[in-house]
Amino acid sequence: MNYQRSQIHEKKLSTQIKLGTFVALCIVFIYFWLGWTGWIPVNLGKVLVIPKWSALINLDTILEANVSHWRYKLWKSFFAPSIELKSGVFAVPEGTNTLEEVFQMLENPTPTEEEITLLPGWHKAEISAAFKKQNIDGDLLSEEQNIIAALSSKYPFLVGKTSLEGFLMPDTYRIAGGTDVTTMVDKMLSNFNKKIYTPFLASGKPADAFYDVLTLASIVGEEEKSSTQMPIVADILKKRLRKWWQIGADITVCYPDLIPGSECQKYVNQYYSLSRDARAAKNNIYDTRDRMGLPPTPIASMTVEAFMATLNATAENPAWYYLHDNQWIIRTATTDAEHEQNKAQYLR
Repeated sequence: MNYQRSQIHEKKLSTQIKLGTFVALCIVFIYFWLGWTGWIPVNLGKVLVIPKWSALINLDTILEANVSHWRYKLWKSFFAPSIELKSGVFAVPEGTNTLEEVFQMLENPTPTEEEITLLPGWHKAEISAAFKKQNIDGDLLSEEQNIIAALSSKYPFLVGKTSLEGFLMPDTYRIAGGTDVTTMVDKMLSNFNKKIYTPFLASGKPADAFYDVLTLASIVGEEEKSSTQMPIVADILKKRLRKWWQIGADITVCYPDLIPGSECQKYVNQYYSLSRDARAAKNNIYDTRDRMGLPPTPIASMTVEAFMATLNATAENPAWYYLHDNQWIIRTATTDAEHEQNKAQYLR
């Protein structure tokens, strides 16, 4: 009886040892199998782009690695549990060819630096398109109100505003890869604050006049590209505004439909071939030919020269009218008859 019990016990013990050995071998196999996963080749190139959504999910969605989703997650749990993936655009060091080497790189990633050039005269839709082309994270137009709310406490000129138009300073900017749209706008507003708002405050003009100066300057910058001729245009437009004339700038008619300057004159001609009632039905609140005063917002970004020409304009130029000849030289006139003569002489 005792012998039979001893045999049963030995069989159980043997079975347990075999089972334990099998489990241990499986664990060792899985460990090395997963470890080998880290040496699977991946195709990165010189730059690794991790959008925000990828950083929150898993890296295999953007790595060209021959590894399944669940295998990737197991490997990361065993071998890289503490790494928090960051969104951004990162430089990939030469020789980074495997999953393990990628994660070693991501422990201390090096963001790439890029340049983005934003030109004077661009409106915010054009700037938004440039952001997307540069892979700036986020959408300027859909996030505009949130951006204004986030940055108004830092930039007092944004308080009470509903549009970023006119505040986005044109320039060439160096940015880290993966920069988000709020950070990019913050950089542009800092530049605007330095180059436009601070000089305005130093001028001694009333603070509540700033937005009007900015709006008129955006028109001046669109009407005149030559910095030497900008003061003439600024003076005439300010004079019209003060004397309660229509500003009469064609470019404002084109703004709501975002018509480029090269096509604006054709658009204006078609627009003004409509009856007054038909134009009124369109309710173009930016049209300074039909409406009095300034449009509700600036119509584009502008140069410092356009802003300063407007800020310093005296409205004392005797001329009321201007046009550009075929050489883009400005021709002014004090009367409507003289302006018609200039048209006949210089616009042939």
